[in-house]
Amino acid sequence: MKARTASLFNFHFSNRESWSRLLLEKLRRVIHTIQQWEMVSRERKHLAELPSHILKDLGLTEYDRAQELNKHFWQR
Repeated sequence: MKARTASLFNFHFSNRESWSRLLLEKLRRVIHTIQQWEMVSRERKHLAELPSHILKDLGLTEYDRAQELNKHFWQR
């Protein structure tokens, strides 16, 4: 039984470098996603602070602003 359990968790990679590259790519994607969330959050904070006349210049209504501000940071 031990041998079977050990084999379930024993990952074999033909090349250690390919494993490192895969891990690095996954990490880059996570960092990119977090950066996108931070950017969306900042933009929504700026939108919340805009005066009504600027919103109008941008072609947005108070309703549009409210809809955007009610979204979670991960929603686009």
